[in-house]
Amino acid sequence: MIRPPRSAEKLLAALLPIDDRDEILGDLAESFVLRASRAPIRARVWYWMQVLMVPAWLLGSALASVRVEPAEFRRTLRGLVQQPAFTLVAVLSLGMGIGATTAISGALHALLFVTLPVENPQELSLVYHTWPEQWEGGQYGSSQTVDHTDGSTAFSNVSYPVFEAVRAEAGTAIDLAGFAFVREMSVVLGDAPAIAAGGMLVSGNYFSTLKLPMAMGRPLTEGDSDPTVRSAVLSHSYWLRAFGGDPDIVGRDMMLNGRPFRVVGVAARGYVGLSPGGFFGPSDVIIPMQWVSEFIGISSRDGGTPLTRDDVHWVRLIARTPARTNVEPVRVALSSTAQTEMIEGGIIQPDARGDVDFRFLEGRRGLDSLRADTRGPLRILTVVVVIVLLIACANLTTLLLARGETRTGEMALRRAIGASRWELARPQVLESIVLGVSGGGVGLFSALWGGPLIVAALTGGSAGVRYEMNWILVLAAALGGLVAAGVSGWVPAVRMMRADPARRLGARGQGGTANRFRLGRFLIATQIAVSVPLVVGAGLFLKTLGNLGAVDPGFDPENLIVFGVDAGHATRDRDEQRLIYLRVLDELMGVPGVESAAIVENVLVSGWQSNTDADIDGEMHQIDMNAVSPGFFNTMGIDVLSGRGLASSDGPDAPRVVLVNETAERALFDGRAIGRVFRVNDEPIEVVGVVADTKYTSLKENVRPGYIDSWQQRPGGLYTVNYVVRTSRAEGEIEPIIRRIVAGADSRLPVTRFRSHGDELASQAARERVFARLLTLFGAFALLLSCIGLHGVMSFAVAQRRSEMGVRLALGAAPMSIVRMVLGQVARLTLVGLAVGLLVAWRVSPVVDSMLFGIEPGDTGIMALAAVLMSSVALAAGLVPAWKAARVDPLKSLAPGGGG
Repeated sequence: MIRPPRSAEKLLAALLPIDDRDEILGDLAESFVLRASRAPIRARVWYWMQVLMVPAWLLGSALASVRVEPAEFRRTLRGLVQQPAFTLVAVLSLGMGIGATTAISGALHALLFVTLPVENPQELSLVYHTWPEQWEGGQYGSSQTVDHTDGSTAFSNVSYPVFEAVRAEAGTAIDLAGFAFVREMSVVLGDAPAIAAGGMLVSGNYFSTLKLPMAMGRPLTEGDSDPTVRSAVLSHSYWLRAFGGDPDIVGRDMMLNGRPFRVVGVAARGYVGLSPGGFFGPSDVIIPMQWVSEFIGISSRDGGTPLTRDDVHWVRLIARTPARTNVEPVRVALSSTAQTEMIEGGIIQPDARGDVDFRFLEGRRGLDSLRADTRGPLRILTVVVVIVLLIACANLTTLLLARGETRTGEMALRRAIGASRWELARPQVLESIVLGVSGGGVGLFSALWGGPLIVAALTGGSAGVRYEMNWILVLAAALGGLVAAGVSGWVPAVRMMRADPARRLGARGQGGTANRFRLGRFLIATQIAVSVPLVVGAGLFLKTLGNLGAVDPGFDPENLIVFGVDAGHATRDRDEQRLIYLRVLDELMGVPGVESAAIVENVLVSGWQSNTDADIDGEMHQIDMNAVSPGFFNTMGIDVLSGRGLASSDGPDAPRVVLVNETAERALFDGRAIGRVFRVNDEPIEVVGVVADTKYTSLKENVRPGYIDSWQQRPGGLYTVNYVVRTSRAEGEIEPIIRRIVAGADSRLPVTRFRSHGDELASQAARERVFARLLTLFGAFALLLSCIGLHGVMSFAVAQRRSEMGVRLALGAAPMSIVRMVLGQVARLTLVGLAVGLLVAWRVSPVVDSMLFGIEPGDTGIMALAAVLMSSVALAAGLVPAWKAARVDPLKSLAPGGGG
C-alpha cells in the first residue's frame, strides 16, 4: 500500500488542530497516492513541502481571523507587566539574539559585500597576469592572488611601458587604467604641521574608467599628466579629517613630500581607494602617475626611471568592461602585446611567451585582502549568533509552553462552551508579537553600538571600513523580531488550538500527571546541547589569550613608545636623510624623562619583517634581518649574550658587522658564531656578537635565525625608520614633545604610527580577544537562558506532580528522596544535552584551529571544564524546584484542587 512519508505525516499530525487533522491528512494522503503512481520521488518531495505550507496556511488563516480589540491588547500588556521577571527575560533574551544577528549582518555587509561607490561597479575587473619562472627586474608594492577558475597564481604588477602598450592595444574595447599605492606621504597646508596620508598614483583615465563621482571640484584627467601641472584629488574622509571639511579647499595649494600640488577636487563620500581596510589602507590623496619618482623610491638599472624602464614592475591595472562585451579576445590581445613588450625589453625569454597570460578578476569591491582576512571569522560569528538567536527562541518557547500548560483547563472549558480555535490562540499570538516587537527594538538598539565595535575589532580600527545602520538592517531587526515571535509563539499557540475538552475536563485532566511536558524537556536538552559548543569555544579562546599573554617576547615592552619617521618626505638624498634621523635621535635623548632611545628598521612584534639570502660556508640560507642604532639593545632590554654590541664606530665607512640571535648561532654556525664571516649579496659581513632570541614578526611565530646590523651600514639605507623610546612619562605627555622634535628636524615630516609598544603587542591578539569576549558573552548568555528554561520547566513539572509528591510524602517518603527524584530528572536532561553538545563541539572545533595558539581544538581539559560548568548550572537551576517539591504539604496537596 502506498503511504505518505511517516515522519512527515507525524509532524503534520502534531501541528494540525484536532478538529481538522483527520480531514486534512486524509485529503493529502489521497493526493499523495495519485502523485506517487506517476512519480514516486516527486510525490515525496511534494508531501514534504506541505509540511511547510500547511502551517503557513493555518497561521495566515489565524492572522486573517484575528480581530484585536484595544481592550484585549491592554489586557496582554497588563499581563506582561504583572509578570516582570518573565517579560524582562523574554525581551532581553530575544533582544540580545536579534541584536547580535543584526550586528553581524551589518558587519558582513560592510566587510564583504559593499561595492566601490562608482557607477556600475559590476563592470570593473582587476587585471592580473601569470609569470614565467625566470624573469628579470623587480617588483614594488605587488601582490598575488589565486584565479579560482583554474587555481593558478596571478600577479598584480607590470612595468609602465607594458601598461602603455596594453592600454593602446585595448583601444575602445575596454577602459584600462593604471594605479599604484603610496603607503605614506607628508601633507602640509599653509603653516599647519605636517600630517601623514596614504596616497595613490593614477593614470589620466583613472577617474573616467572608474566613473567615480566628485563631491567637489573635478577629477584628474589626461591633461593632468602634463609635466608642468601638479594636481591632486582628496578623498572625502581625508578632506573632513585633515582639513575640517574646508569648503574652499579646491584651488588651494598644499605641499606633498615638500612639492607643491594644487587641490582640484574632492572625491565622493565613501570612496577611500581600491584597498579599503586592506594592506595598503585608504588612499587619501590621489595624484598623477608621472610623479612616481618623487613619491616611491624605486631603483632601476642603467639610470632609467620607473616611467621608462621595463625592469621595474610597479603599475597595477583596473579595467571597465561594458555589459555584454566579450572580454576573451581583448584578454588574448593584451597578453600577446605584453609578451612582446617584455621580450623586447629583455624581461622574459622568447620561449616563455605563453607564460604571460592576463586574467580579468572581479573588481567591484577593490582589492580582496580585507575580505580574505575577515571572511572566515565572520562566517564563524554568523553561525554563533544564529545559534544564540535559536537558543533565545527555544527558551521563550519553553517558557510560553509552561505558562500555557497552566491554562489548558481554562482553554478546554472555553472550547467546550463554543470558543473558536483562533479565539483560544489569539492571546498567545498577541503576547508573542508584543514580546517579539519589544525584542526587535532592544536588538536594534544593541546593534547600533555593537556592530561598529565588531567591525573595528576585526579590522584593527581601519579608517577605510565603516559600519552604517541603514534601512536594510532596521528591516532585518524588525523581521527578526517578528520571526522570533512566530517561531517562539507558534507551538504554544497550536497547543492552545488543540485543547480537547473531553480529555482536559475528564478524569484524566484532574491529576495532571499524564502530561509530562515532553516538548519542553526536549527544548531544554536542545538548549544545553547548542550551548556547550559556545562554552567550549569561549574556553579555547580564553586559553589562547592566556597562552599569548604568557609568551616571553624576549624584551621588556613596559614604558616603551614607538613611532615612525620617513625623511624621504623631505629629501631624496640619503646623506641628508641620515642627518635628519640622527638629529631626531639626539633631541630625543635630551628630553627629561627619556631614559634611552634608538632607531630600528622594523619594530619587534609589529607584523613587519625583512629577510635576505645569506651565503654561509658556501651554502645559501634565508635569514631574518633588522637594522638598529647602537642603543637599541639597552632600550629594548635585550641581553647581548657574548661578544659586543653595536657601537657608534660601526658607521657607513667601517667594515660591516652584525650580531646574530641564539637560534642563528645554533642552527647556522654550529654554536660558534663570533668571528665568523658570511656573505650577503657577495658582501662579507663579520659576526661580532650574539643576542638573546626575541619574537620578531608576531608572538605566535617560532624564532627564526636572524641578524641585526647597524642602520648606517645597510646598503642603500633604510626605507622605513622607526624609533623606540623608553620613558617614564605618560604617552599623552610625551607625544606632543616628540611631534615638536620631528617638526623641528624638518617641518615637512609627520610622525606616523605613534603608539605604545604594549598596544602593539595587544594588537597581535586583537582578533583572538574579539572571539574570546564574544564567545564568553554568548556562552554566558546561553548558560543563563538554559538555567532559566530548566528552572521554568522543572517548576512546572513539580507543580503538575504536586499531588503525586504529596502522596509519596504521606506514605513516608523522605524529603531528600523527592529532591533526588527531581534532580534525577534534571541530570537526565543535562546528560543528554551534554552528550550531544560535546560531540558537536568536538566535530566543529577544528574550524577555529588556525586562530588558536598553544592549545588543540579538541582539548579534553576545556571539554571537561565546559561539561562541569554546564552540569553545575543545570543542577543549580533544578535545586529550587527540588527544594519546593520536598517541602510540599501532603494535606494541602491532597485536598480538592490541590494538584493544580
